[in-house]
Amino acid sequence: MSKTITEQIEDLENENRHLKELQTSFEKMVKVWYGTDAKTIQKLLENAEQPTDDFCRKIISYFGLKTQNDLTDFITVFCTKSSIDFFKKNRDKTNHEEHE
Repeated sequence: MSKTITEQIEDLENENRHLKELQTSFEKMVKVWYGTDAKTIQKLLENAEQPTDDFCRKIISYFGLKTQNDLTDFITVFCTKSSIDFFKKNRDKTNHEEHE
């Protein structure tokens, strides 16, 4: 026999209350364990940036790359053996000059 609408509402309210209690317990545990609240940790994770993300953003902006095709073309043109050799040669020269 199926539940009445009233019974279904009661079940949902009970489940909601239980979930809120679990959320409160989780937030307390995070505060005790990590010394900060869960929202702060979530913001830190969302805003975390890898150095490669910043580098990619700068390259895309500097060269005016607008689409995925622009990025693919850029990689095809600039990511060649001669480009790598040129970079390594100049980096090694710069590093050598800095250490003198």
